[in-house]
Amino acid sequence: MEAIRLQKRISKDGEVSIKGLPLKKGTHVELILIPTQKTIKNNLTASKLLKSDVVGIWKYRKEIKNSSTYASQLRKESQNRQVKK
Repeated sequence: MEAIRLQKRISKDGEVSIKGLPLKKGTHVELILIPTQKTIKNNLTASKLLKSDVVGIWKYRKEIKNSSTYASQLRKESQNRQVKK
């Protein structure tokens, strides 16, 4: 089963509410709550992206023939990765 990652804000001391999970009543789950810093929105524009070091990162990789196909493959692999227990 795949992990579900959510970010929530505690609106009342000692309580967190989670609704709309794709799980059936009676399903056992494990919750791990990790306090995080306030999420900072990074307004990355297309212009900023083009000026970043990310564009062209695979340019000299000979084993990568098609960067779009390679990126798609990496996304699929990361989505199907199993969590080790």
